[in-house]
Amino acid sequence: MDPFSLAVQHYQAGRLQQAAAAVIDHLRLRPTDVDGLRLLGMILLGLGHPEDALATLDRAVAAGKRDPAAHANRAQVLRALGRPREAATALRKATSLDPSLVDAWVELGAVEQASGHTEASALALGRALELRPDRSVAVALADRVATLPDPPVALAGALLVASRLDGVDHTRFDRVAERVLVPLRDDPERLVVHPVLHAWLARGTVHHPDWERALVSARSWLLREVVEGHAVDGAALIAFGLYGWSCEYAWEIPEGDAPETLGQTVLERAARAMYEPVGLDEQELQPLRRVAVDEPATEDALANELEELVPSEDAALQGMYEENPYPRTVAVQVRAPVPFDAWIRAALPLSDGERPPTGELQVLVAGCGTGRHALTSACTWADCQVTGIDLSRRSLARAARRAKELGVEHLHVYRADLTRLGSWERRFDVVESVGVLHHLEDPEAGLTVLAGLLRPGGWLRFGFYSELGRADVVAARAFVAEHGFPATTEGIRAARAALLRLPGNHPARPVVYSADFASISGCRDLIFHVREHRFTTDRLAAALDDAGLRFVGFQHVDPAVPARYAERWPDDAGRADLARWGELERDHPRAFSGMYVGWAVSRA
Repeated sequence: MDPFSLAVQHYQAGRLQQAAAAVIDHLRLRPTDVDGLRLLGMILLGLGHPEDALATLDRAVAAGKRDPAAHANRAQVLRALGRPREAATALRKATSLDPSLVDAWVELGAVEQASGHTEASALALGRALELRPDRSVAVALADRVATLPDPPVALAGALLVASRLDGVDHTRFDRVAERVLVPLRDDPERLVVHPVLHAWLARGTVHHPDWERALVSARSWLLREVVEGHAVDGAALIAFGLYGWSCEYAWEIPEGDAPETLGQTVLERAARAMYEPVGLDEQELQPLRRVAVDEPATEDALANELEELVPSEDAALQGMYEENPYPRTVAVQVRAPVPFDAWIRAALPLSDGERPPTGELQVLVAGCGTGRHALTSACTWADCQVTGIDLSRRSLARAARRAKELGVEHLHVYRADLTRLGSWERRFDVVESVGVLHHLEDPEAGLTVLAGLLRPGGWLRFGFYSELGRADVVAARAFVAEHGFPATTEGIRAARAALLRLPGNHPARPVVYSADFASISGCRDLIFHVREHRFTTDRLAAALDDAGLRFVGFQHVDPAVPARYAERWPDDAGRADLARWGELERDHPRAFSGMYVGWAVSRA
């Protein structure tokens, strides 16, 4: 075997010293061989000699200026040396020489993100995804896009690829779709045939009133085309039908639309499915049948297999979620898991004295609903066993179906009332209950029960509505009550239409921009809920203290919120003073417009 082939064999087997000796023998005979220099550079990096590796790869680049792999390898070493800008330059050179170099695009995406250049990172990952469909790349791209107020329209192709992959939160691409399609918003004939619209309706969420109005008009146009016997794009009908099922036909039906008059041809049935559930036996309508018939049938079977730990005594709450499982769709980012202690230290500014749990974790998600939160935790933290509990059998069945579809075997769901688990003997390292306790008759009592299920030093993630941050929802609930809208599909649809017609300065108007407003189940949870409590930071502090918990910090979606805290109290690096958070919230009432989402540690 020649020295170079022997070096490659040793390198691939992890025998770096033997690989180095063999490739050096090769380079004595061919000192400017680019492949040999590249291999030696990567061996030196693996042996912990990055400076020598860089010098070797500089020789490789000099010997093969148009060798894209040499530039890509050099970028790896520069990144290891903490020189990200030079690494990015090297990767851009590599991809300019060979635009099909997928791994270089992925590496460029990582380097740009580490340097704070999120849009450049997204564009690089988008190129990689178009070249090679890959869920891990799509998940990383979704993470980037979600933080960009105006993501580039050049990501349209990547959106289409991502839409064909499961285990990706496709709603994070909603804003990309909006920006790509905005030139066509008032042109239904061109809008309805666009593949980005089809992908958006099949996988995303429409939660801007201007877009809802435009798409209601486009749906009406499609209906008229079918009624008048014109040729229409069947994919457009299916896309609108899929979104109709997803949002539970929440959109208002204009006075001129009469889907009930349609006949029984395949096109007519597909058109009617844009407005209401219909029988779906035809092969051409299989995508609609899958969500409207097959998935519910699977859930019915799984519901019969659920184990009940303790029955519920809260009939009103249980009944609501049996009628409207929440959240309606279960979009999850399936990513490479990381240890919990590393994850929590990245999420919160913890002091060195904090000791998050390590090793294999037992995690409880109390009030897991249809499983989005429980599945996210199961797909985020390494070495964890996740238990999900909920009142609603239908919600749990959907969680079980999605876990099976995603191959998540370490999530187990049970029917149980969390308020009645005080005598349960199981204990957990982490307990999560976000957006749940404030719907109980006694939220503080529920918190105390959950705190009692923690092991000594265990961590609890909570989520409570804020009194100040929820002012628009309070106004919307009052509007609904004043006008007597019932909590039925028809009543919620009528309430949505009325809220959408409110002037922009009405205190209830902001709710129409909520993602929950987009579906019947979400809207019911948002403004028709049978019960909700709202907290202040003072009430939160008292609740945590009474439950034997110590507050350690909030998680924030908007980075501007912790930045304001740091600016006001620069010496408080831990940002764990609830009195100060209350002061900041009074000055910025929308700081916790979603919820107070944070972490506390058991004092036991």
